[in-house]
Amino acid sequence: MNALIRSNLGVNPDTLSPLEYAEAYNEAIWLEGFRLRNQAELLAAMFGGKKKKG
Repeated sequence: MNALIRSNLGVNPDTLSPLEYAEAYNEAIWLEGFRLRNQAELLAAMFGGKKKKG
């Protein structure tokens, strides 16, 4: 969890309150999913795969 917060948000998780930590983790997970979906679409387009909806 700490690594996701650090890498995606550039925030030191040790300085966050429990509520801030939970919010930061949620944002980091969302960003990671967004990034991975975009990467999958890019790779599919580059190598002729069909774009998956959803």
